[in-house]
Amino acid sequence: MADLAGGTETLTRQMEATLEQEDYQRALELSDHVKWLEDGDRKLARKVKIEALRGLAAREYNAPNPNYYLSYANDLESGQLSEIWF
Repeated sequence: MADLAGGTETLTRQMEATLEQEDYQRALELSDHVKWLEDGDRKLARKVKIEALRGLAAREYNAPNPNYYLSYANDLESGQLSEIWF
């Protein structure tokens, strides 16, 4: 994926830019790609994923969805999830 995006740095910049543009779904997906790269910034990818999950939760109207997004974000932030889930 990083090769298609122009390298790890470019993919990381795209991840951050999509978060700034409030394209939370895309930022969430890109954070998953960055986390698996050997030279990827895992801490930044985790931070983006948490913010993207919270952004998605804020846009939801169906009660179970925000609950899921927020629970997942809180678990990531607190360190309750293993590195496999992140």
